[in-house]
Amino acid sequence: MKIFLITFLTILSFFTIGCSSGHYGITYNTNPIGANLVCGGQSKGYTPVTLYYTFENDNYNTV
Repeated sequence: MKIFLITFLTILSFFTIGCSSGHYGITYNTNPIGANLVCGGQSKGYTPVTLYYTFENDNYNTV
């Protein structure tokens, strides 16, 4: 029972830590690799590249 509790709390902590940060990464891949990624008129690098975003309530649209 003690091992179950420790395992459960460990898994729960991973979920709460991952969800509370407000940051998420999106990896952009292309074929062939090396494409220039342009976002909002600015170069963000060459693929594959991971960009990190923050969640803001005024920054999304509902469909």
